[in-house]
Amino acid sequence: MKSDIKKYTFKQGLPQEFELVGIGQLYNDHSDTLTIAHRTGFYHILWFQKGSPTHLVDFNPVKIKPNTILFLNKDTVQRFDKKGGFDGKAILFTDSFFCKTETDTKFLRSSILFNDLFSVSQIQMHKTASLFSDLFQLMETELENEKDISQSDILKNLLHNFLLLSERERRK
Repeated sequence: MKSDIKKYTFKQGLPQEFELVGIGQLYNDHSDTLTIAHRTGFYHILWFQKGSPTHLVDFNPVKIKPNTILFLNKDTVQRFDKKGGFDGKAILFTDSFFCKTETDTKFLRSSILFNDLFSVSQIQMHKTASLFSDLFQLMETELENEKDISQSDILKNLLHNFLLLSERERRK
């Protein structure tokens, strides 16, 4: 069965292996690929803002409520809901983007967001939604800037803050 699951690598040609995408647009453009079980060699942070899809993660159905953030480790098998009708935002990134130091690697490997052995990490957004939205907006704005020597570090630091806040929420 494992050999039947297609594995995708990160999109080529970007300034760094970090991308922000609209889930609705991604689904519209690639639903034929996304609705078949697949594996990716990069991390996903999926913020489902509208709709209540069932996302298949490692062959387990995960029911999503509106305004939920889902954290998927690299190499996780996933499948988007064939019914569609959902939208949101996604942060996609690789080890080579985030792990600049041994401390970065240790953080990512030990984070409950990507390494919970008992369940898929998800956060239901309530009072903190505006804070996450602000961080997301800062990342979008930085990506719109012309690439310079600081851009990758700024994006990584914003992502790190996003992950730290997410861990705090998850632990609640």
